[in-house]
Amino acid sequence: MSLPDAAQRRTVGAMLRHNAEVFGNRSFLLDESGTLTWADAWRRAQEVAGGLAALGIRDGDRVILALGNRREFIEAWFGLALLGGVQVPFDPRAGHRRLHQVVAMSGASVAITDERLLPALVSEAQLSTIVTVDARTTVGNTTLAGFDSLKGEWGGTGEVAAEQPVAIMFTSGTTGRPKGVVLPHGQHWTNGQQAVVAAGITCNDVIFLCLPLHHNMAQGYGIWPALHSGASVRLVDRFDREAFWAQVRASQATVLPFVGDLIAILALAPPAADDADNPLRVGYGVPIPAPLHEDFERRYAIELIHAYGSTEATIPVWAAGADRLIGSVGRAVDGFDVEIRDDNGRRQPPGVRGEITIRAHAPNMIFSEYFNDPERTAVAMADGWFRTSDEGSFDDDGHLFFHGRRGDLIRHHGEFVSPVELESAALAHPDIAAAAAFGVPSELADDDIMLTVELREGATVDAEEMRTWLTQRVAPYAVPRYVDLAGALPVTDTGKIEKYKLKARGVTATTDDRRRPTGAQ
Repeated sequence: MSLPDAAQRRTVGAMLRHNAEVFGNRSFLLDESGTLTWADAWRRAQEVAGGLAALGIRDGDRVILALGNRREFIEAWFGLALLGGVQVPFDPRAGHRRLHQVVAMSGASVAITDERLLPALVSEAQLSTIVTVDARTTVGNTTLAGFDSLKGEWGGTGEVAAEQPVAIMFTSGTTGRPKGVVLPHGQHWTNGQQAVVAAGITCNDVIFLCLPLHHNMAQGYGIWPALHSGASVRLVDRFDREAFWAQVRASQATVLPFVGDLIAILALAPPAADDADNPLRVGYGVPIPAPLHEDFERRYAIELIHAYGSTEATIPVWAAGADRLIGSVGRAVDGFDVEIRDDNGRRQPPGVRGEITIRAHAPNMIFSEYFNDPERTAVAMADGWFRTSDEGSFDDDGHLFFHGRRGDLIRHHGEFVSPVELESAALAHPDIAAAAAFGVPSELADDDIMLTVELREGATVDAEEMRTWLTQRVAPYAVPRYVDLAGALPVTDTGKIEKYKLKARGVTATTDDRRRPTGAQ
């Protein structure tokens, strides 16, 4: 198949038009509403573009997409992209405080949502129009537009430039203020191309997408690989550990993008005789706990590809192919340079830890800027290299090892302890299902270390046994003072442990303190 490859054609519109011509009535999207073909998707994108234009949306305008996993999200994204508009995706479960921040910071005048956020959005004075995908037409004295009404005439070409923004994704900042990551069309094109190459995706594949569409792992590495290859996408509303394998088998899905602890959660299920009897052939994402990697592959007969990246910098490092090294996140792929640097910006040799920095070889392969934040952009993009704030190191063969967020490193007894390493050591224990390590205030200048673990069903590990296990696997200064056998750990919809909740809870009456064991007087 011949793909549009000129830089100026690396856009949603160019790829969507191409696929409608080449694949026509082949399935693009499979969901609870039925099947959307490539021809249908191109037609609906044009209709939505016309409808949004009638609402006054023009090139560069931002629109809030506060929706769950449903086809209207994708149709709105595609229609906006044809106009040169910019989606601002928002997690409907993120809360009203974050919603107010994102609306204000984005400068959006239109929002597309479902019933969950209607009352909060109606109170936003800067929004001139609210489009709802539900049947409701009014909230108080406010009249809403229905999504079905977005069927206007559109006479454009969809040939926007690859450098034009297609999305602003607000991510958590270290100060609590969200960061608006501006993604150009070319960066999204790069996302999809990376996945297609690493996982060998073709038009005969079905991508199982249970990740939330407001997340770039879903858009860039779930939908965009289909735009590149002509593959189909089976969209479900969320990851459901109980229904997962039945959904995969029913859809004959072959490709699984994932984030967070999805792999670890699936590994917790009791072994079944038909575990390997599933259609999945490959999965890719982060993180993959090293102790689970090969066992999971054998059990479910699937290849897992580890990777490293971010919303800003795409995924420039993939552990695909025969030379992969379990525990490493992979090697830099064509088109990117990846270096380890110290705090003064000096490149570090193999074996020495430092900050992971990334440079793309061509324009529009990574994010453009932090929206309306030139100071933060300048700091992050010094000398053309993106400073990730992640700690890493290379071995002599160019395999990258990720050691955690630099801001998450725990300073203890004058040493820096990586939560990722401590959590990995805990997860190697056969009775541990999930683990979270973090610093808590100490009587001394540095933090003490706390490890909160979730046990597998029926396990009876105690705190001292956990410490004994860790003593054999981590440096003495990394063995935690506090161990909390917390039951189920709080997680986000993408499976990421919500450490901020654990940090806020801190040391409780049930936490075992090595200096004062639970129950001691």
